[in-house]
Amino acid sequence: MEPRKEYSGEERRRYVRIPYEAVIRYKACKKDSVKKGNCDDDHHPKGKHGYASAGAKNLSTGGVLLATKQLYPLDTILMIEMDVPSMDGYSTVTIWGKIVHTGKLKNGGGYDNGISFYKIKDEDRKAIQDFLEFCPTADEPDAGLPE
Repeated sequence: MEPRKEYSGEERRRYVRIPYEAVIRYKACKKDSVKKGNCDDDHHPKGKHGYASAGAKNLSTGGVLLATKQLYPLDTILMIEMDVPSMDGYSTVTIWGKIVHTGKLKNGGGYDNGISFYKIKDEDRKAIQDFLEFCPTADEPDAGLPE
């Protein structure tokens, strides 16, 4: 794989992303199982178990950047579970996403994977939106914190 080149053109993202560091659970789905609405993988049929963990780096209502140990091809479908902070503690959301870009990490310890959400329940998207609304951005490091 060639090193990722820095993009210097116009911003193409539809959603604003914020820095977000968290450990999430995911698994790569076999394409034929996705068509049936499942997420079977090569080792755990019928969507049971088989979750790996990855580090989230940023988040939006339309996608997430994940650092994984394994390289996945573009268009790989992932089923992602993550705990999103809420006013009541945490909400566990389940998202189906597609890898739209990938690149080797500079330290050689894995891969960055840009995930675009394509299947998400309305209440899960709302939980992410609510969290992002109250989360400080990189431009506002102290936003929302008491003085």
